[in-house]
Formats: sequence, C-alpha cells, structure tokens
Amino acid sequence: MITYLNDKLNEGQTVIRIREDLGIGEKRLQKIMKENGYKYNQKLRKYVSNDDSITEVILNDKLHSKEIVRGLEPSTQGQGSTLVIPNDFEREWYELIEFKNKMMSIEDDIKDMVQAYKQGYYNGNTEVIEVIQQEGITIREFKEDIKPTTIKLHSESLDAWNSFCNKYKQYSKQDLISMALEEYISKYDK
Repeated sequence: MITYLNDKLNEGQTVIRIREDLGIGEKRLQKIMKENGYKYNQKLRKYVSNDDSITEVILNDKLHSKEIVRGLEPSTQGQGSTLVIPNDFEREWYELIEFKNKMMSIEDDIKDMVQAYKQGYYNGNTEVIEVIQQEGITIREFKEDIKPTTIKLHSESLDAWNSFCNKYKQYSKQDLISMALEEYISKYDK
C-alpha cells in the first residue's frame, strides 16, 4: 500500500485525491499509516517510516556529491531515492569496530584453545567439580486426605520434636511428621 501511495504521489496526485480513489477517509488512512509505522512527510511529498531513531533522510543525488562523509560508502540499492541514517549509527559503528578489535586481539588465544581441544588436551586435564546440593527439608506435595490420629510419645522425644518444629515454622507439623515417617520407612523397610 505504501508503494502504491508513494507512486501516486510521485505522479503528482494529492493525498486527498488518492484517498477519494480508494474510498478511505482521512482519519482512517492516518490510522492505517500510524499502525504500520508510517507518516506523511510534506517535505518529501511521500510516506516514510515513522521510526523515531531516524534523523536524516538524504537524497541520493546529495549523497554522491560528497556533501556527506561518514567514513563509509553506503549502499543504496533498492532504497529508491533516499538513504536513511539512524541517530545512533555512528555510536553503533564505533562499538562494532571496538568489538572487532578486541576479538582480533584475542584471536591467537582462541585459535590455541580450539587447537588444544581438537588434539584432546582437555580430555585428560579437566577436573570435575561435584556440586553437592545443600541439605535441607524437602516437603513433597501430598494428594491424599488427612487422617486424624492420636499417638503417645516419650516426653524427651516430644520435647526434641517440638524444638525441631519451632526451627522450621515455615512447614506445618503435619507435613514434617508425614515426611519424617516416610523417610524412616524408606530407610528401614527393606
């Protein structure tokens, strides 16, 4: 649609005339253009990208007249009669050059590492570091109903149990008892 509109504008038609031919109202056309990231540029008499990062629109005839020198020979193939240069182009260009220079400075190191890997150097000269998971309480998710029960315990066991439960108040006593019983069963029921 943008190509069609810009072609008609290049032929000398006005936006109003093109809208009438298409049967579209002014607000509707503006909404369509805005949603697709375009706006009408009166200076160029055409619809252009509404990218806020774009600051300069350079006509090709000016580009080749050496009025603009940026250290690059830009390619304008397929871009019609304009070259669009983003605001942050120069900064990004220098960042890219800096990155390339850093990579070139460590090129020999990278080649050495790759060569050593291909020759199997790292196969016998690596250490395996075992990561031991920190011990703690893991409460599984219970799916069955809760059954009430009453048990009699020795007072020293009950006191130790209550002291233990007070250290882990983030868990309910019923979950702690259930997990303790399951662990005891899995350890001794063989």
